[in-house]
Amino acid sequence: MTKKKFLLGLLLVPSLLLSACSFDLGPAFEKSDNYKTYYDSFADVRAKYDAGLGEGAEDTYNIKNSLFNDYTVNNMGWDKDEYKVVERQYVYIIVTFKEVLKVESLSLYFRATEDNRSRISAFYYVSDDLAPKKIMYLSSPTEDPETDPPTPIVYDDPLISDANVSFEVGFEKDAWKFVTFEKFKQEGYKDGLLHTGSNSVLYIRVENNSGRDRGTTEPVNFSFINLLVRAIE
Repeated sequence: MTKKKFLLGLLLVPSLLLSACSFDLGPAFEKSDNYKTYYDSFADVRAKYDAGLGEGAEDTYNIKNSLFNDYTVNNMGWDKDEYKVVERQYVYIIVTFKEVLKVESLSLYFRATEDNRSRISAFYYVSDDLAPKKIMYLSSPTEDPETDPPTPIVYDDPLISDANVSFEVGFEKDAWKFVTFEKFKQEGYKDGLLHTGSNSVLYIRVENNSGRDRGTTEPVNFSFINLLVRAIE
């Protein structure tokens, strides 16, 4: 059975009992260690959202507890409330790679609270120090009111044109949507793989929730589950 057919079967037959081992995560992670290598290859996933008045907040999710295990695969949910990924208007989902990998694809299931069409982009940084720090949230001001006259505020969110991958996704209310990032554009490489370094990061941005898109699209509240990274080595 191909990977795509298997994933379609999961969506159509939610009662089917499965195992995390049913997913093909590639040679880098297909080991007889109960996915210890997989879990050890990533730090906790961080998710940034708008806390209001231009301030950001951040949730942190452990992959083993919240984002990939037998329970999340079988139930498309969490066995404990404390592991649940809260529904929010996340702007960035941040995946930190602890290891040098050749990533063929990275997938997540998203569940939105309303029907929505969104653009999702991913930006790779060799270090979190190089990732955006002055993030433009939906509530962020465009000018500094403390200056006279007010001066424009410069944010450092990357442009969509600089994304390693970017595409549109249609969400249906309260339905899980399987989303895959693949065929990455990366300077210095032409193989479509994402070549990661130790402690490098991938910033996944939901454009509708970014202040860059304010007034042009509808924001979306969502949760996410089952982080599936396939690496060939």
